[in-house]
Amino acid sequence: MISKPYIPLSRELYLLIKKFGYDHYRDEFLPFYIDLLYTFLKSRMDETILTSKETIRGKLKNPEQTCSYMMYPPIAAMRTDLEQGTMKLLYGESSDVCFYGINDINNETCYIFNAHTEDGIPVDWWTAGPEDEILERRHLKYGFKLRDVNKKSKNLVQTGKNIIDMLKDIRTERAPQWATSSMTVCLCWITSVCNLTLIASNIESWGQVWDGVNAKRIYKLPDHYFLYYPWPPLFSTLLMLPRSKFIRRISGLTTNSNLAIQPWEPNTLEHALDQSPEFYEHLISSRKGGIPNPATTLVCKPPDLTKKITYELEKFDFIYPDKARFIYPEDINLSFEEIIKGVFLDVNFEFPIDKKVTPENVISLGWGRSTLL
Repeated sequence: MISKPYIPLSRELYLLIKKFGYDHYRDEFLPFYIDLLYTFLKSRMDETILTSKETIRGKLKNPEQTCSYMMYPPIAAMRTDLEQGTMKLLYGESSDVCFYGINDINNETCYIFNAHTEDGIPVDWWTAGPEDEILERRHLKYGFKLRDVNKKSKNLVQTGKNIIDMLKDIRTERAPQWATSSMTVCLCWITSVCNLTLIASNIESWGQVWDGVNAKRIYKLPDHYFLYYPWPPLFSTLLMLPRSKFIRRISGLTTNSNLAIQPWEPNTLEHALDQSPEFYEHLISSRKGGIPNPATTLVCKPPDLTKKITYELEKFDFIYPDKARFIYPEDINLSFEEIIKGVFLDVNFEFPIDKKVTPENVISLGWGRSTLL
């Protein structure tokens, strides 16, 4: 599997592989997840757009206590009253952001999800799956198909350069009124997406984003695990910060630094239970096994992949302080069935790492339009 060298940076994914074996992950989990991805991302983007519209129209009560997922990347919580300003700050007045997923096994394009925002508000989106005829389109200059671009590129940056004109042509055909808007492509290996969607904490998710983007610069791996092309200016600046400072800044922009225990949508959860009970089991253990609070995430030490002994001894653990107290569902009097729907907590970077979280720290339960205050 092409992305195998990057798995040590994927904390949740590595724990899953340790439990069930690498071969089982490659042959069973990854094909299952690729099949799940369309339903998964469609559910998230639908709810994000509808929640955003209700917030803008003033129909959503207490948006400062309500979370949904960011439009892009759709792997971390966004407080709904902060979405318009943050999306505008990160991506500009009028922009397209395209998620471009690459199959780790055959190196082909898996899915394309494109969203358009105006003044920070999502107004349109389109998708293309593995069998979509749009992936058969050829590059006007080089002749290769859209599904094969990464096969013809030496790295993800070159892939971004090779596909962005093709995506702009598609946009011009679909929505000529936005032909001059900015276009950014988020290129991801599916393993990286799988890892990020398993993570319960929004704060932890941002740490893993920093790790993946800096896989080459900091961890000395062959390439990025995922990246934007071209880089949105603010994101590029933030991701050059040290890991802890990046987590602080981006969490402040998205949830005012508060912790969100991130949900899985009911239809994708049901699909996971039916099609891959082992994957569902790991999802349960990732919530029940304890969630680090924001201050704990800040001082976490990722594995040092620059040292040979790290690989020889398989020391791929993310190290947390011994005195850190993790958050368990029973601490806030919730079952797995309740916590998997999403929880927003009054727990930020000032909350001591050895202090227990209690039900009094719960701001709201649920996600998006179904949030309960």
